[in-house]
Amino acid sequence: MEIEIDELKRVIREVVKEAVNEAIAPVLRSRSEELLTVTEAAELLKVSPQSIHTWFREGKLTRIKCGRSTRIAAKEIEEKLAEGKLYRYGR
Repeated sequence: MEIEIDELKRVIREVVKEAVNEAIAPVLRSRSEELLTVTEAAELLKVSPQSIHTWFREGKLTRIKCGRSTRIAAKEIEEKLAEGKLYRYGR
């Protein structure tokens, strides 16, 4: 039985997406009404703050301005993860 590379990549993407969603879901449920800083969101997603800013520019996340600081709705992060629209493999 042989699997083509594209099919293997697709299966790996799905497995990783499910694992990430399962791992992060309990934390996000407890924070669903919360606004997170860029640093908090980056730590939660285990990415750099620069990735968060890139996702703002790409339109993957909505920036909420609070004076001079930027916030992100935890609920939006949860929704985008469920849709698979944050990580690069989710393009």
